[in-house]
Amino acid sequence: MGLRAGSGPAAPGNPRYFLALLVLVALGGPCTALQVARCLWPIRWTVALLWVATEWCFYAFYFRRTYEEFNKIPADCKPKGFTPAEGHRNWRRFMRCVNTLPERVHPEDYLCPWFCNAPYEAIKRDNVAEMLVYGFYYSKMSDMTGELAGVPGQLVDQLEAALHVKFPPGYTPGLRFMSHLWEPLRAHYRPLCLYLFFEVLAAVQRLLMSTYGFQVKQLGLLTYYTLNCGLDFPNSSSSSKQPASINEEDEDWTPFADPNATAAAANAAAAAANPLTEAVLPNESDKSVPVLFLHGVGGLMLYLEMLVYVIRLGHPVVVVEYKHVAMRLSSYIPSVDEVTEGVVRILDHECIQRTCIVGHSYGSFMASRLNSLHRERIHGLCLIDPVCLGMFMPHLLHNFMYRRPRIDWKNLDVMVRDLVLWFASRDVHISATFARNFYWTDLNLWPEDLPPNSCIVLSGNDDLCHAEQVQKMVAAAGTSKVILNPHLFHGAFLLDPATKANVAAEVRGLLATSGSLVVRLARPVVNRTLSAARSLLHEVETLTSRISIMSPSHPHRQQQQPSPSPSPTGRQLRRTLTDLPANAWQRFGSFGRGSIAARAAAAAAGVGSSSSAGARRAGYHTAGSRGSSGDGSESWEDLKQRSSSGEAAAAAAAEGGDAVQGRDVDSAAAGERPAGGAVKGMLAGLWQQVKGSAGGDGGLMRRAVTTPAVVQHSKQQQQQEPLQQQLQREAQELQKLLQRQQ
Repeated sequence: MGLRAGSGPAAPGNPRYFLALLVLVALGGPCTALQVARCLWPIRWTVALLWVATEWCFYAFYFRRTYEEFNKIPADCKPKGFTPAEGHRNWRRFMRCVNTLPERVHPEDYLCPWFCNAPYEAIKRDNVAEMLVYGFYYSKMSDMTGELAGVPGQLVDQLEAALHVKFPPGYTPGLRFMSHLWEPLRAHYRPLCLYLFFEVLAAVQRLLMSTYGFQVKQLGLLTYYTLNCGLDFPNSSSSSKQPASINEEDEDWTPFADPNATAAAANAAAAAANPLTEAVLPNESDKSVPVLFLHGVGGLMLYLEMLVYVIRLGHPVVVVEYKHVAMRLSSYIPSVDEVTEGVVRILDHECIQRTCIVGHSYGSFMASRLNSLHRERIHGLCLIDPVCLGMFMPHLLHNFMYRRPRIDWKNLDVMVRDLVLWFASRDVHISATFARNFYWTDLNLWPEDLPPNSCIVLSGNDDLCHAEQVQKMVAAAGTSKVILNPHLFHGAFLLDPATKANVAAEVRGLLATSGSLVVRLARPVVNRTLSAARSLLHEVETLTSRISIMSPSHPHRQQQQPSPSPSPTGRQLRRTLTDLPANAWQRFGSFGRGSIAARAAAAAAGVGSSSSAGARRAGYHTAGSRGSSGDGSESWEDLKQRSSSGEAAAAAAAEGGDAVQGRDVDSAAAGERPAGGAVKGMLAGLWQQVKGSAGGDGGLMRRAVTTPAVVQHSKQQQQQEPLQQQLQREAQELQKLLQRQQ
């Protein structure tokens, strides 16, 4: 059962529908409990005795046995396949992160939480070495023998250099640090009625997920929900409403080609031809990319409203549920790697090759492992309150597992947050999750390992993740987009609709087919820039060869006698020199094919008689076509008799010539790409080479880079003067003409 558009206010996925169910549960639960209490009131003492006996049996036969089973410490408490070389590599990456931070890390703020808030003066050099050996090598000082004997001292020396501090020599006996892998579980008893309550919430959650249209499935230890998976989504090429001719490359297209076109058709053509349109507008083929949602501690019930925003994206959705961190009874605690492999099996079972991952808190650990082990399966990555970033900082372990609640009635919000964290972390299942088979070197996501198509959402008041330090590290790596919400605490985005809407908008951007928005925006511009550069380079090379042949110093020219009339080669050269700026404008206009000003300048500059159909409709001649002189030029009398529309076209042509010379174009090229400036600069350099090969004739080059126009010359004077003198005279006359028009 899927979502249906326009199904009314009570449709699944509507926030009002969600709130209505919550109100129904909130009102119906107490009413039902009250009715049950009235029925059981006559036998209240019997019920109380049975409840106490049930809780005692649950404590003796479940909690104690479960605690003893989960509390076992492995003999070799190291990641699978861990070697000292991996410890060296993690240490080097840690030092690189510390050294790249713009602000120096204060040693007291960093080390005291690691040593359980011990006084900074009590932390000695050997205590620091003991803590570093545990953190990076999962070993004791007695295990660092042979080649590893000098490693602890080297670690302390490098840490002192990075923190700009000198630890006092010696060792403080009894000073303990946070070694959660070697310590007993920090778990407290939770009553059976509490677990029954969360099981009821899980049943309600499953009912709500069914109303959203999800299908409940089970694969191994994991329960997951799918929405619209396996459906065939229409392809953009077959469902596009725009004609194919609009999307094809047509360098001869001008806005004057169809003067009777409607405004709607013109807007559609401009949007389709703009290279940014294909990068920004949603593509129908993108709908095949599913969203993989990985929740955090507390269970999936807390994320139901967030799933509404994810459903509205219109993509298939896969939601994975793991009950060992949801305050539910679990006989087995899977490691993060086991959950990750279960997620991969789910993707294989649903025939999903690539997916956009959205992970919050504990879910970011699975996202980190997927990024490390199965990076080819990741299309995009959005991490919210990512505790997997900067795990070498003490905030996660200290504030979640070691810190006691701060009882301060003046700061109720801080006290409530601490009580919630303490209540969740002391559950035997959650405590075993974070204290057994929990190796930070495997789970930590280094900033440089983030995929380019990723987004990090941080909370400024997060107790489990140092948001400011993580933001600086990710910014220094330059691999991902970072969004910092300074007023939120860990998980508070679930209570803020604006933040959830922003997260959904970021996920929508990550779901694009081409990946990163920067890459999508740059690709069409770069491709067209290279295409225009190749074409212009070919034209300039052809022009250079022709100028060399026409030069008096060329051997071929020295053997020939000067002809009294201009040869066909000379007319062809003049036409080439005249048309080159127009061709350049035509190339630049192809960057923004919806830019009318650029197309108008291209048509006015003389695209050619065969391709400038709009120019012929406008009623004026281009320099590339046959004029009144028979060789591409006009007389001064014809020029003075131009109409006002012809003068505007000549002004646009003048602006086109200025653009080819590398000058700034304001209004005429406002819609062009910035990449065109690079092409213009390269063209200017090529012109310098052409100028050198032409023997340094300034008049010829001025003629080559100016806008095509008509010049005053009679036929007899053209036949008597050499070609170079003719061009020089025409350039001078053209300069005067431009000054008069300005």
